[in-house]
Amino acid sequence: GKGPGSTLGDGNRRDTVETLDVASRPVEDARGLRDPRAGQEFPMTKTCRIGVAGCAGRMRQMVVRAISATEGCVVSAGTEAPGGAAIGKDLGEVAGIGARGVVIGTDPEALFAASDAVLDFTAPAATMKHAALAAARGVIHVVGTTGLAAEQEARLREAARTTARCVSSRPPR
Repeated sequence: GKGPGSTLGDGNRRDTVETLDVASRPVEDARGLRDPRAGQEFPMTKTCRIGVAGCAGRMRQMVVRAISATEGCVVSAGTEAPGGAAIGKDLGEVAGIGARGVVIGTDPEALFAASDAVLDFTAPAATMKHAALAAARGVIHVVGTTGLAAEQEARLREAARTTARCVSSRPPR
């Protein structure tokens, strides 16, 4: 049949749409922040398009390799700060996994437009701009940026009221 995981005549895998039921999720988390997804259902498709902001660093190259090796995930876009040596290069080539047809750019709007989720490993000021783009587009925003000030972390928590966001930061050393 043509059910989940079946291969069609063109050799491409197709999967049926599944649903993630978050109706049972608590409306507020332990900190009292409302989860905007509580009580809603979201379609889960087989392929999740993941963009990486700040994609050319050593750790981020490892993240690109991990995304590329994960079934159901594709690297959809990557950005670097203007002037970066990797700009214009293929993201897969920079990560050492061969060409992926994804050219590293500098435009965060294009990054968020091409992605279902964005992993953010940039500077605090860029992360704050990305939080606004994530909220405007409803894109999942995973923050790995370090050195965020308390006020910036508070703004990220506020922005998380409108879109899924995970923040994992530590103070600079």
